[in-house]
Amino acid sequence: MPGRRSLVWACGLAVACCAVVAGCGQSVAEFHLNMVAMTKNEVNEQQQQQIADILTALFGTPDEPFAPAETGLDLDKLRRCSGPVHRDAPTGSPKGLFREHCVHCHGISGDGAGPTAAFLNPYPRDYREGWYKFKSTKRPERPTTDDLMRTLHEGLPGTAMPSFKLLPQLDREALVEYVRFLSIRGEMELRLARLVHDSPKKGEPLKDDHDSLSAVLAPVVASWQDPVEIAVQDRPVDMQFDKIDDIAKQRAARRLSIAIGRQMFTHEAPGEFEYKPDDGSAPVKIQYQGAACIKCHGPTGLGDGQTTDYDDWTKYVWDPATWGRKPQDLIEPSVVMPLGALPERHIVPRNLRLGVYRGGRRPLDLYYRIHEGINGVPMPATDLMTAQDKAALKKISDAADKQFKAKFPDLVIGEDDADDVQEMKLRKKTEFIAKIVDPEMEKLQSRRLWNLIDYVMALPYEPGGELGVDADITNGGHGELVTR
Repeated sequence: MPGRRSLVWACGLAVACCAVVAGCGQSVAEFHLNMVAMTKNEVNEQQQQQIADILTALFGTPDEPFAPAETGLDLDKLRRCSGPVHRDAPTGSPKGLFREHCVHCHGISGDGAGPTAAFLNPYPRDYREGWYKFKSTKRPERPTTDDLMRTLHEGLPGTAMPSFKLLPQLDREALVEYVRFLSIRGEMELRLARLVHDSPKKGEPLKDDHDSLSAVLAPVVASWQDPVEIAVQDRPVDMQFDKIDDIAKQRAARRLSIAIGRQMFTHEAPGEFEYKPDDGSAPVKIQYQGAACIKCHGPTGLGDGQTTDYDDWTKYVWDPATWGRKPQDLIEPSVVMPLGALPERHIVPRNLRLGVYRGGRRPLDLYYRIHEGINGVPMPATDLMTAQDKAALKKISDAADKQFKAKFPDLVIGEDDADDVQEMKLRKKTEFIAKIVDPEMEKLQSRRLWNLIDYVMALPYEPGGELGVDADITNGGHGELVTR
């Protein structure tokens, strides 16, 4: 179209500029291709060069970053983080923030393989896949800006990721923007590699006109815009312990919740147990839904269950299945480590008795982790509804179905309806019922979720826990744990 310049021309110009700078004898920082992805997707050298040129045209270099307007990235913030560490003249504002604070762990390309990465456990995050563990969004969704800001502000306890709360707010905002930049760039690179792999015409160059590249970039950008946050359900009234004035009743309510959570934690299947109330009244039978936490975290929460699994970053590199090989065909270190992969390493479940939670120790943080699991690791989202809960939900669903038929009689699916008409009616029915059923399902599940949270939070205060039985905990809603 008129007014649109070919990205090929832009690529050539960018590469030429880099050559000029390199020719001056200066050391030029470069983004490195994801050679694991290139090798797995059978991208030849000519195609690799084309992908590198496209990425340079779209995102610039570590010293001179830029991004397409549709990404919505703030170029001023990116420039604040890019380049060598120095003070800008004459303002004195800091530059090179990423290299100053982050590159030694996360690497210049955001690949999580910086100079110190091999010495750290867990390894630093590889931003290029767009996978993030500690966030407030649905499992497949990208994190919000606030999620990334919280990680930068608080750090990740139990890892080498420190708190940067002493940095000025503007610097932290710039670093978060640069992390988003590295993820979007890395995801675009992976998509281009997959396009090569999936092309029916092997060996041919990619289409690098504006429209073709925009189509590849669009879903990457969309995934970072308005990620869906988890709909947090507050504690039921009878579980808001800090609002129960009678200390005996408060302790009894907490003890009941912890007892239910214990059963969920230590069982894989639904069941029923007998609970003896504190007031000496007759024992009661309580149903629970097994959450199977014991499989990984062990029977007492020490993290000594399944300890031979791997996180998704490691599986992406080392798992034979992702290379199109049979599982028994092991990937040799000599194959992947020259491509930039770090040594294979097991992921060990959290020892919950230490009270150190990498994603935050607020009850709200545990809510996120249990509700959706943790993206990138074996920690799954868990169905926490009991048989009674599911029976109650079915009644709600049946009532919603009747309400739909009464309100929209013309949308009832008929046998003589065409396929597209049936699909349209079914979609509208599903949307109508979901608006009624989903919130009720969240309410039913939230009680069990808070039971499980209460048990996990109690583990450091039990015999063998880090804090010990002499400490007593109170819960300030979604606030921090406090002792008294």
